[in-house]
Amino acid sequence: MPTYVTPGVYYERSDAGYAAIGPLRTDVAAFVGIARRGPLDVPLPISSWRQFVSHYGDFTGAAYLAYAVRGFFENGGRRCWIVRVASAAAASASAATNVQPAVVGPPPPPLHAWDVRAWSPGVWGNDVEIEWRETHRAQTVAAPVESAPEYVTVASVAGFERGTHIRVHAGSGIEYRAISSVDVNRRRLYVVNPDRHDRLPYERPLTGYDPARPLPVESIEYSLLRRHFTRACTSAIRPQRTGPAVRRQGSFPHAAICRGVRARRTARAPERSTCRRGAAARCDRGTT
Repeated sequence: MPTYVTPGVYYERSDAGYAAIGPLRTDVAAFVGIARRGPLDVPLPISSWRQFVSHYGDFTGAAYLAYAVRGFFENGGRRCWIVRVASAAAASASAATNVQPAVVGPPPPPLHAWDVRAWSPGVWGNDVEIEWRETHRAQTVAAPVESAPEYVTVASVAGFERGTHIRVHAGSGIEYRAISSVDVNRRRLYVVNPDRHDRLPYERPLTGYDPARPLPVESIEYSLLRRHFTRACTSAIRPQRTGPAVRRQGSFPHAAICRGVRARRTARAPERSTCRRGAAARCDRGTT
């Protein structure tokens, strides 16, 4: 295209025809077979061997899908579609955790708290280990004389916000509540919101605390540690997403571990961890 450096009127010819249509790609392959993991009966586009391993796992002696895809990319292939198939009896590995409510008197039946399931069917889920760990990001002390059943006046509100799950060590036992509102100026943590329109459906006032003794208050969060073979990662879980039933009646285990087809618990933790598996797996229980 010519370059015009001075003002003026210029006459230029141009082709008014349609642009040529580019050739369609004919090197996009499709593979259907058995893999370690991944979605079933759903086609996914894959552009590299590493992407295939991320979605469907590595080689397996039960099928040739991974070998075929590896050969496709090693021979110059750039894009393919993968469809994983499996038996109708294929199931996802899962683990259920029950908790024992902290109440005075005879212990009631355990409550169902967590249900963790592998994201896709297959025995690969039997090699995944999960562990719940309780953490405390904020701790303070409340003055019972300046508190009421609807709120506690604490030394510091740092680390507490609406929806934070707290544990209050009252005189008659341990109380679990969720913070509904925080008054920074008065240093109050409301478990029952003073504004009726902003109240949460599971709010309850505190009971059984001794006005002559300080009330330790601590926030509760749970970290989910997942291990698959030699890899490990940690996910922080906020209890406000677990539902009001857990907050009202129970506490989570300090260490609930489930690996493969085994469930373990510590001797000090009163909670129990159970394990469920699919048709191709079994369930054993052990205690450490």
